[in-house]
Amino acid sequence: VTDLDEAELARLLVLADRDARRLLGTLGYFNPEITLTSDPRQQPPRVALRVEPGAPTRVREVDLAFEGDIATAGDAGAAGQRESIRAGWGLRPGQRFTQEAWDGAKAQATRALSARRYPRAHIASSEADVDAATGEARLGLRLDSGPRFVLGPLQVSGLSRYDPVLVPRLARLPEGSEYDQDRLVQAQLRLTGSGWFDSAFIYVDPD
Repeated sequence: VTDLDEAELARLLVLADRDARRLLGTLGYFNPEITLTSDPRQQPPRVALRVEPGAPTRVREVDLAFEGDIATAGDAGAAGQRESIRAGWGLRPGQRFTQEAWDGAKAQATRALSARRYPRAHIASSEADVDAATGEARLGLRLDSGPRFVLGPLQVSGLSRYDPVLVPRLARLPEGSEYDQDRLVQAQLRLTGSGWFDSAFIYVDPD
């Protein structure tokens, strides 16, 4: 900008400091030392940005909780799924906190919950409480499983050259069995790979 005056330059320097702190925060540096200087004698003015990021923030504790059916179900399947999600949590105490790691851990936990029994699972609440002075972060995530889903009857249409009885045998998805994303994908691959179908669809009834 060729006609940048001193007042506008001062405003941009304030914004640059803010933007630098935000960017450093996404990488886990919440207590940086940032020095911005400008030399108006040069045209255009020369601006220098010096950053001392400080120590990265590390996770102190993680509170991973559940609500919905999985929180109250007492069967072994629900208990095993809860423990599997906790065991697979991707951002543990002592690890460096970054926004990318935090988002990735939340997404992975949600996928693990929605892949079996609970296709309507979602994040009920999440919080990253960062103490910039101590360089520690306390993480809280609450996952809502929603209701448990089971498979309904297999519906076949457009099949004229083959016996429809063969389709359930190939799909291997008995009515009443628990929703399992991996099993459904494998069934779709078997059905479409057989050459009998152009496509296979799974419909999740929200009711």
